[in-house]
Amino acid sequence: MSTSFLEYIRYLDIVHRNSLNDTSNSIIDVADNIKVSLHDHQRAILYRMNEYEQNLSSGMRINGEKFFSNCAILGDSVGVGKSLMVLAHIARLPTLDVIPSRVSVISSNSSRHMFSLRNVKYFDKNEAGSLIIVPHTLFRQWATYIKEQTTLNALCISKISQMSETDSFKKILESDLVLISNTLCRHFIPLCKNRDIKWKRIFIDEADTIHIPGIHYHDLPQSRFVWLITASWINLLYMNRNLYFDRVSIESHIFSEETMYKHLQNHFLSRITSVQTPYIVETLRLRSPYLFIEMLSQTHHLRPYLVIKSSDIFVKKSISLPELIRKTVLCRSPLTNRILDRVISPNIQQMLNAGDIHSALKELNVKGRDVKSLIDGVTANLTKELLNLQKTYQFKESLEYESPRVKEQALKSLTEKITHVKESIKSIEERIHNFKTEVCPICYDEPVDHLITPCCSRIFCAACLMLSLARNSTCPLCRGAIHPSKCTKIVTSENEIVNAATEPIEPTLPKKHEALLQIMKDNPEGRFLVFSRYDNPFETIESAVQDLEIKVKHVKGNKDAVASTLRSFENGSLRCLLLNSKYGGAGLNITSATHVILLHAMTHEEEKQVLGRAYRIGRKGPLTFIKLLHKDEEAYMEGNEAENGTVT
Repeated sequence: MSTSFLEYIRYLDIVHRNSLNDTSNSIIDVADNIKVSLHDHQRAILYRMNEYEQNLSSGMRINGEKFFSNCAILGDSVGVGKSLMVLAHIARLPTLDVIPSRVSVISSNSSRHMFSLRNVKYFDKNEAGSLIIVPHTLFRQWATYIKEQTTLNALCISKISQMSETDSFKKILESDLVLISNTLCRHFIPLCKNRDIKWKRIFIDEADTIHIPGIHYHDLPQSRFVWLITASWINLLYMNRNLYFDRVSIESHIFSEETMYKHLQNHFLSRITSVQTPYIVETLRLRSPYLFIEMLSQTHHLRPYLVIKSSDIFVKKSISLPELIRKTVLCRSPLTNRILDRVISPNIQQMLNAGDIHSALKELNVKGRDVKSLIDGVTANLTKELLNLQKTYQFKESLEYESPRVKEQALKSLTEKITHVKESIKSIEERIHNFKTEVCPICYDEPVDHLITPCCSRIFCAACLMLSLARNSTCPLCRGAIHPSKCTKIVTSENEIVNAATEPIEPTLPKKHEALLQIMKDNPEGRFLVFSRYDNPFETIESAVQDLEIKVKHVKGNKDAVASTLRSFENGSLRCLLLNSKYGGAGLNITSATHVILLHAMTHEEEKQVLGRAYRIGRKGPLTFIKLLHKDEEAYMEGNEAENGTVT
């Protein structure tokens, strides 16, 4: 199914223009069982939530159409109090008008010329309050919110045994809300259906990243209305889609001086990479599409109207957060990245920028564990692709065509592809040749603890050469017989070969892990959140941080393990947390952090999610947000001035 660029920006624009911009509807009564004050934007959202429930259930009038839905998306930004909005809405339910019976189209027997509507009968018998489904990593955080911010009668189900208690059915029906994690849903939801329990509301937190195994839309218990909660609402409007957009169209529609879409520039700025491809790819992912695919039609043209949110301007007026300090540190690209620059796909390039060689090898289906295997694998894949293209060319060239012009057109695309692959292979070979004085011939990386062989005078990593000589006492390059004692160790000063030249040498940019460690050294009282899209580099980073005698931990595991890790960070036992930006950070509240550090470039949406872990309501002091970027990632800097390897 193709998606036009104009449709995409129209949907983004609808959500933007539908965002709440003032406080005209914010003077509402807040239930007595909410113990904390609500900000203006939160009160405005409460008004809109009730308005949406009533209007969508009976038919919301939009541009001459009546739009029906029993679900909507709470899409406010990260860290602005969506959890409290949900709890305050639940607290107001007894005072609100009951949602009328939902009307739906009988799609199986209907067409656009003949259709029927039916009222869904909804009985109050066995109707419970509200069900909140959250990722297991957020369960204890939500439980704390409920306890500290409300006096609601809540049932927090943290283990399976609670479901089999003799009075569990009674507790469910008597509770204002039931909180359950995604990992227990496969046990709890069948229980609800077996006992015919219906719900006033169902709320699903972090809807785009939550994983609810074994549960489809038809498995969900009946409810009067469903709210999907996520700041990354675009992932729900386009589920698991790769959208390809022409770069020229983006520049002309979004970044031209006369554009009417200036408010969308931040959204697209991080998508336009320095790789000069004629198109960009918008990758939108949903972890549980089978749960939402029937709830949110992927073809309905009015679906962006389901999103309710406050505008950024309104939020800034409503709440006041401490200073946010943004910095970008330019880092030295590994030789591997420079050798393979613009030869591999942007996805593989991102993995290398994050230092994840393992995932890059796996993605390329290359056996091996080091960068030499990666370069050899890329070259082998290109050579194989070239042979296949040449065979196809020979076959098509042997066919008969109507005219020489038709033949030329038929072979033109193949000729261009063959030329491109040949240039890519040649580019790799030339770069390896140009870098031969900088690269260890064994690992294809910059030498560590430099050793020079007496036979061919080439520089190797000490570890690489010693390992090679342990297997075979000949030079890995020229095959001359050598003994380890005959190799010369190069004396270095500050990681650079000593140079007697009188001309000053410009300081070399640090590698990413060096920059990361320097940031920690320069901030002895700092508390650090380090984010990457990939987990594999964390093992090396964890070891290096521990060498600085800084307590560090990778945030992963079940809800108890995550809660324990966060408590240790809050009380100062841990000073550094390593988090996966896709799955490990969504929804977490970690306001005690002083620094948020990205190991590689991320999209605008990812940055919002990552930053929102620490920069949110409840924060007391300033926050430093640092991006460690290679030269080819500069396009993601979004106007921030890069600092050449230093952080001030």
